[in-house]
Amino acid sequence: KMGADLELISEASQCREMLYTANAGLTRGRFALMSNFRYPARQREEPHFRDWFERNGYRIQMPSIGCRFEGEGDAQFVGEILLSGYSSRGDICSHRWLSETLAIPVLSLQIIDSRFPQLDSCLFPLNDETVVFYPGAFDDYAQHSLHNHFDAITVSKEEASRMACSSVVIGKQVAMPANCPVLAQKLEERGYQVNPIDMSAFVSERKGCKSLVLRLN
Repeated sequence: KMGADLELISEASQCREMLYTANAGLTRGRFALMSNFRYPARQREEPHFRDWFERNGYRIQMPSIGCRFEGEGDAQFVGEILLSGYSSRGDICSHRWLSETLAIPVLSLQIIDSRFPQLDSCLFPLNDETVVFYPGAFDDYAQHSLHNHFDAITVSKEEASRMACSSVVIGKQVAMPANCPVLAQKLEERGYQVNPIDMSAFVSERKGCKSLVLRLN
């Protein structure tokens, strides 16, 4: 419906959270920067995702041992800037690796609200100049940085709790968790078509539409 080509990966044995594909890594061109998961339950996924990228012709890059990075859950491109969050899941040490590997600037953002464990739960890029985010998830410096660098659309606590910021944008189409009418109206006023999706089965785990998707280009 939104005009995207899809690639699928099969769930491996004892890897029930592989459906949260955003955490598999981060791609840029033919580079795949692989995740180094914090928790053992998800570390089992790493060889399966790496095998998929290698079979599909990607050049693999790995973070330093002990430096935790969880793919697009932690990092998202806004034009030629990479926004990278650090919290109880992703480490700030990964930001230097990302910047040096990709030769692009990285804007580090501290997430302080444990209800929003990763960047993709509290922020999404709308286009190359605009971000949508929930201010309460970030420290004051991160909020200031986002407003200084981008056209920023803020989300209420109520709609953020419904995972409004875990949305997927393709062109002028947005796939968004349902029951977020205020944000939907803001986006529609900017010319976007909002496609609400019932994500109630995932919200309790702090997951939304973006959690299930990894961009390949």
